[in-house]
Amino acid sequence: MFLERSQTPAVADPHIISQGPASPLKPVTSVPSSPGKENEGIKNTTKTKKRQSWTGADLIALARAVLEKEPFVQPHRKKGKVWDDIKEILVAEKSITANTHATAVQHKAESLVSYWKNPKSTDGRIKSIAKIFKDRPAYKITIAALMDGIDNQWDRGRNESEAVKEKNQKKKDEDTEGGEAIRHASLRTMGLRKHQMDPVLDDKTDTDGDEHNDHDNNLTRSPTHKRKYDSIASLDDDDNNETIGTGHKRQRSSIRRATGNSELLEFLRADSADRKAHQERLEEQGTEMTRILQGFFELDKARFEREQE
Repeated sequence: MFLERSQTPAVADPHIISQGPASPLKPVTSVPSSPGKENEGIKNTTKTKKRQSWTGADLIALARAVLEKEPFVQPHRKKGKVWDDIKEILVAEKSITANTHATAVQHKAESLVSYWKNPKSTDGRIKSIAKIFKDRPAYKITIAALMDGIDNQWDRGRNESEAVKEKNQKKKDEDTEGGEAIRHASLRTMGLRKHQMDPVLDDKTDTDGDEHNDHDNNLTRSPTHKRKYDSIASLDDDDNNETIGTGHKRQRSSIRRATGNSELLEFLRADSADRKAHQERLEEQGTEMTRILQGFFELDKARFEREQE
């Protein structure tokens, strides 16, 4: 007695692995059209960080920053900070992306120095730089002026000891601080001088000798104005080594204004005389040129008349 086969197709349980012969329903696998493309069409879920691509303009910007910040001659304790500063400069100029590490910037700068010392090197990093400048000769001409200074900076950094670098950096910092102090002092001096020479401020600070008016002015004067006023008064006291009355202050203000006006008038007179002399020279040159042209005209006229005879 034979059992009748069911006509209903069996549904395979995905959790059960068949032990029998391979099922005729096999998954379709894509066959690569050419060798080496077996994984074509398969999405790569692993994210890789994109490498920084350097152009000729980017390398020039890097060279400028290196020449300015001098990272190769910095003491060891400051090198990291300096390379961070260089990176920020390049990010601000849009030469590199913000996620580029400062170490990558340092390595590219070192490769740039290696290229400059041996442009025919077979090193891959140097060859990539050489190709950029070969394709764009104008960039090579531009960067040449920068690389001489960087090359010298590199050699100094290799030859100087850490103690020498520290000493040089300390002197540089002191010079910078001293320059800033001198600049601020100059600005303060110019501000005081302008205050003293300003007729409007002189009129405000001058009084008619009435102590009551002086008291009212001090009450209504702003703190900043008061400090400036006190500074000027102290300078005046130091110059004269005595307490100067209000009448003397008015006299000084008048003298300052008169002196300033006299100097201005003298300058205007000298400038007017110079302009007049210059104008006279131009007129003389114009007259001389007219005379020369007239002579050429007479010669041409005489030559033309001879040819007509």
